[in-house]
Amino acid sequence: MGDVVIAVGKLRIFNNRLACTLLGMRDVDNEKEVELHGLECKVAQIFYRKQILLRQPSELSEYEHTIFSPYPPEQRSSTRQTPKSSRYSNH
Repeated sequence: MGDVVIAVGKLRIFNNRLACTLLGMRDVDNEKEVELHGLECKVAQIFYRKQILLRQPSELSEYEHTIFSPYPPEQRSSTRQTPKSSRYSNH
């Protein structure tokens, strides 16, 4: 088997033929990068299959607590307490 590389570019169909424009390429530093790419592909497949971009935010309630949610993550209240004294305070 040959070297494993990451190729960055664009895929296009031109005259019914698939063409690839390569913009950059580098060796894979960590095998986890290949695993991550596979996971990203699965997320993209779900995103486009469910036509997330074409839906209104009100239609996305089933995705409220997922990466497909149109809303920012909920703000969590901090349970940390502010120290009563600090060496940087003027008190």
